[in-house]
Amino acid sequence: MKIKTAEQYAAIGLAVISGFAAQACKTQIPKKLPNILWIVSEDNSAYFTGCYGNSFATTPNIDKLAGKGFLYTHAYCTNAVSAPSRNTIITGVYASSNGNENMRSSYAISSAVHTYPEYLRKAGYYCTNNSKTDYNTSSIIPSEIWDESSNTAHYKNRPEGKPFFAVFNLGTSHESSIHKQTPTEDLRHDPSKVILPPYHPDTPEMRHDWAQYYDKIEDMDAEVGALLKELEESGEAETNWMRKIRDVGVIPETEYKNFAGKKSMYDYMRSADCPFDELMKAADLATLGGKSDLNTFIQYLKNKNSAIRYWGATGLLILKDDAKPAIPALKEASGDKSGAVATFAAEALYGLGEKELSRKIYIHILQDTAAYDMNDQNFALNSIDAINDNNPDLIAAVQQLFKELGSTPEGLASYPYRTAEWLFKKWGIK
Repeated sequence: MKIKTAEQYAAIGLAVISGFAAQACKTQIPKKLPNILWIVSEDNSAYFTGCYGNSFATTPNIDKLAGKGFLYTHAYCTNAVSAPSRNTIITGVYASSNGNENMRSSYAISSAVHTYPEYLRKAGYYCTNNSKTDYNTSSIIPSEIWDESSNTAHYKNRPEGKPFFAVFNLGTSHESSIHKQTPTEDLRHDPSKVILPPYHPDTPEMRHDWAQYYDKIEDMDAEVGALLKELEESGEAETNWMRKIRDVGVIPETEYKNFAGKKSMYDYMRSADCPFDELMKAADLATLGGKSDLNTFIQYLKNKNSAIRYWGATGLLILKDDAKPAIPALKEASGDKSGAVATFAAEALYGLGEKELSRKIYIHILQDTAAYDMNDQNFALNSIDAINDNNPDLIAAVQQLFKELGSTPEGLASYPYRTAEWLFKKWGIK
């Protein structure tokens, strides 16, 4: 760790803040608590800031802030998408441990898990959130954990003499900022000078998107500067901890309710009912094993525990052609009551040449609503995307599901609906 900047990733920022608050609740509260300003930018990684070595980025305010604090060089985001990351940040618990690792999760968190604003408020802070929440669980009600949570929430609204913890979430750098293109002549960053990562095609369109995103990063940096200036003008800057962060299971989500019932996944995973060591062993072997583990994966498919069966199917899917001796076992697993197991059996069979059977399995999962729910259907749709097949019967089944879901589904139904929309776009179907 270099003592260089106040730029922090989510995991580190949370460790400093909530660790302090929890300690304050257990021991004597200091006579003077520091004010805390917490600035969150959406979606961008450290790569897009000058203080982390990117000379093409225009981030003078963040870089200036960086020169006065800490620069963390070995901190990592816990999720590759934003809402599960916010779940981790707000609770101090990995989203996978909470049972909220998948995007748009609505599963409850454990009653043993509390949010950091709750600890901070107990310690004496006035806590404000301006204004994004999206904590990826139905358990956290913003109005119950914050003193204020809205687009007008501000530390200036606190009672006189009360220390503040104030979050400002800047959405300018959200990935959606490149959905509407800026005319090339209006870009401040030159597309021809963008250094593209090797996994992106070097096309004019890709260069434009990257240049436009650099512009959005510059706009976000200006917002950071405005917040810091406001803090300075308030006279509170000298008593502040400033934090700048970025938000970003061994059991498949399709099986959560079957395992946890009315419990939270956090509680289930820590209960005597959970064969945790067995699950971890199966998950490790499926992802790290090889051809010599073929028979073990076949045995996993016969396990009473659907999560173990899921890892058996996963291991065989990863083996690709080396899994040919397992075709009979995969065919049997294709009728599994677990949608995740049946889907991965279908995907493995497709890769092993059993394409017609695989399509029938996918269609069955999409059509049998008595056996499979919307989580299962969305899992199957994502797998259909992965096999890259535009068979007419498969397309017809997806179209039928899309029609049954309705024109503007909400909640869980919106996910298979949107996945189906993507498949139609991919297939060139309007």
